Amino acid sequence: MGLSTASEHVKVLREAGLIATGRMGREAVHTVTPLGAALSRTGCCARPSVPDPGR
Repeated sequence: MGLSTASEHVKVLREAGLIATGRMGREAVHTVTPLGAALSRTGCCARPSVPDPGR
């Protein structure tokens, strides 16, 4: 994944309130918010399983 693609994904997650971003020196530090953690635990955002075409 390219840097611009990753940055766009981070922006969407941050705007949705699922992650928070801070700085530690020159590094960006992303942390999961309580909302993001709660949604992650529920499995609401999990990808549906896709059958393996080789089977």
